[in-house]
Amino acid sequence: MAFSLDQLVAFQTAAQSRSFSEAARKMGKVQSAISTAISDLEIDLGVALFDRSGRYPLLTVEGETLLQEVEAILSHCHTLREQAGLLLESGNHSLTLAVEDAVPAGRLVPVLADLQDRFAGLQIAVICPSDLVRAVADGTADFGMGCARGNYPSELSFIRVGNVTLTNVVRSDHPLANRDHVRFSHLRDHTRLALRGQFDRIATSEYLKSPRCIHVESQNALLELLREGAGWATVPGRLVTQDILQGVLTEINLNAYPKTDWTVGIDLLWKSSVPFTAVGARLKSLVLAMETE
Repeated sequence: MAFSLDQLVAFQTAAQSRSFSEAARKMGKVQSAISTAISDLEIDLGVALFDRSGRYPLLTVEGETLLQEVEAILSHCHTLREQAGLLLESGNHSLTLAVEDAVPAGRLVPVLADLQDRFAGLQIAVICPSDLVRAVADGTADFGMGCARGNYPSELSFIRVGNVTLTNVVRSDHPLANRDHVRFSHLRDHTRLALRGQFDRIATSEYLKSPRCIHVESQNALLELLREGAGWATVPGRLVTQDILQGVLTEINLNAYPKTDWTVGIDLLWKSSVPFTAVGARLKSLVLAMETE
């Protein structure tokens, strides 16, 4: 069998995208190159991987089975790149870490200090992009930390490094604050404040929406609007503890969630195709040991 890793990546990407054209866009290739790669792979393997009879290509039974093997092979390739990267040492290092507002950035101080002490001349940048996943995928950031998503792009790897507790709150004189047993339909009657794109992919958050929504780019701006009574919001509980104790904000008594806070994971993301360096390996180990709550 003479199949290549490029063919395996094309197969995996097309399977995840359910579209050859979308796979081509993600891989930076023309659609014909993806179609040819998959067709050649089918010839090499001797089985049909996709049913092309409909508008969109669908995995065959054989394709479903072999996709698991392909994903395992590519996972081993990612590990190989990481291990090879650990052997690379140079005099100049830089690290760009993208962090969502839900992550307690203050807890990163010992991590960043350790890295600078261990790696002389290390230049560190911490950024807060509006789209964490895109920042890592396009190389703007070397690593990203943020709330766990259900599905990451195939070019990204991740590991769970902690948790954050979210709670639904509103200013204490808001109509929702004085209502017992708030239903999801009641939330939709009022303006929702939301960080652009941050919580939309968190499991169960699909219920916590409203047709009236104000999107903001930073957690600080969201908290100011929240304290001014502009609407209700879902925020990390640690950020509003004092506001609740002082009576400025109130937890919403959701009928479906009698205990209105819940815990979601915090993930560390990196691009699978980029070899791990000693700096990246050290960051990963330190973040795993960090308390996020």
